[in-house]
Amino acid sequence: MPHTKINGASLYHQFDGPADAPVVLLCNSLGTNLHMWDAQMPALSKTYRMLRYDSRGHGQSDVTPGPYTIEMLGKDAIGLLDALDIRRVLFCGLSLGGVIAQWLGIHGRDRLNAIVISNSAAKIGNDDFWNKRIEKLRYIHRNPVKRGLVERPEDWLWSSFRHYISGVEGTVEIESQWTARKRERMGVEPLMIRQSQSPHPVAQNATRVGHPQK
Repeated sequence: MPHTKINGASLYHQFDGPADAPVVLLCNSLGTNLHMWDAQMPALSKTYRMLRYDSRGHGQSDVTPGPYTIEMLGKDAIGLLDALDIRRVLFCGLSLGGVIAQWLGIHGRDRLNAIVISNSAAKIGNDDFWNKRIEKLRYIHRNPVKRGLVERPEDWLWSSFRHYISGVEGTVEIESQWTARKRERMGVEPLMIRQSQSPHPVAQNATRVGHPQK
């Protein structure tokens, strides 16, 4: 699977499906990688040219200095299409990927045949919700001996859905991605999320991603 240099970051991506089929670009959720879509590939790749990538700061893509903005991540998606000489796609984003899809719906409409916004919203959480998690991860980062006390990913992001996801096939695979990522980045400051204060009607509540200050 190749890497492509986009806006100062090497983005890891993969194609599946017929080369002459319509292209669907999949954008992952926070803390996961392109393998979160593995279960969907057998069905979707029969009809579509599926393009998956690890968002900046995720998977095998580069972790560049933060903070990250939705505009930056949206331009990464457009830059990837430019580098691969793809004019238009159906863009499907999950959670954080859905926020990126909204940005593209406003600023990159000429690159889209359609967008799918899955398990996302214009506003995800609030300042108090994210600031508590930021402070907890900063504490864990400053105190390596406490790192073993970090919550499981479903506790950290999906507490309101804990009962629901307990029986959903694929939960173990998503958790394993978080666990592997956490171990891989143990010596690196953890990714953070904040709310943007932009006055734009969609960007007003868009997620801001980056690394905390020491």
